[in-house]
Amino acid sequence: MPYKPSNNKHVNNYVKKAYDRISIFVPKGTLDAYKQFAAERGMSVNALFNTAVNELLLKNGVEIPKGTYEKNHRQD
Repeated sequence: MPYKPSNNKHVNNYVKKAYDRISIFVPKGTLDAYKQFAAERGMSVNALFNTAVNELLLKNGVEIPKGTYEKNHRQD
């Protein structure tokens, strides 16, 4: 299917409704290491960070919304 600019509009609308956006700063050079680590596990960097944060929250007794951990955590 050819790309249509209108497709992007629908995706952006969905993302705005379904997700919160955050930005983080990491030291220069670490992004490549994060990308490689995530790729080796079949994950995106986004899924890697979500999994890491959710595991830390769970470890410290913080309840996270149902389904958010399972969506990003891969069992290999």
